[in-house]
Amino acid sequence: MIPRVIPIRAHVKIRGMKAEIDGDVLVDAGTTFTLVDEELARSVGVTTTSERVKLYTFCCEVEGVIANVEYMKIEERGIGATSILMTRFPSKLRSILSRYGVRNDLILGLSDLIKSGYVIDLKEGKLKYAGVLFIPLLPT
Repeated sequence: MIPRVIPIRAHVKIRGMKAEIDGDVLVDAGTTFTLVDEELARSVGVTTTSERVKLYTFCCEVEGVIANVEYMKIEERGIGATSILMTRFPSKLRSILSRYGVRNDLILGLSDLIKSGYVIDLKEGKLKYAGVLFIPLLPT
């Protein structure tokens, strides 16, 4: 039996050097990086690196470059500057996202979700704030 996938949504804001966008997106807890379509990333104004990454999300394998945004906010929690994966979203992926009524050019990844202090509440089918874990560095 194939497990039922529960779509988890989050409201995300991203600010780059040129612009700021926000909207509801799907969370992909199996993807390390937040994925941003190339066209959106360029319009926001990200800073790209030379590091390339390939990963799988929802339906498709995607490849892109690591880029940096100046600021990201997830729900009510700002996480500051962060790295994202700038990639070209295949039409199949865009179609899946559109069916859920969310942005079809942005997917929230696990690393940024963790930074925000939110966890996925599968029982409720939504994000729940659990707090940010800080581990103090002890002197050696």
